[in-house]
Amino acid sequence: MIRGEALIMAGIGTALGPVLGTLFFWAMPTSAADGSDLDLVVSLPVAQLAVVVLMGIALGIAAAVVPAAQASRVEVLRAIAQE
Repeated sequence: MIRGEALIMAGIGTALGPVLGTLFFWAMPTSAADGSDLDLVVSLPVAQLAVVVLMGIALGIAAAVVPAAQASRVEVLRAIAQE
């Protein structure tokens, strides 16, 4: 359950970052070139974005290993009784 939540959080964060970054990456040179004679070339590093997304998801899952291990050691009835 903890790993699933970590996967969801890492997936959302990892997907949202490159999407917003790509939009800003595209919008800034486009707005800077409006009304001028600038010829700006924008190239999208797709391979690097794929590596970033995969590493973000992998690191998000890896970050959940320790909390998941600690949660698995707690007895459910004892944890409920303490709350």
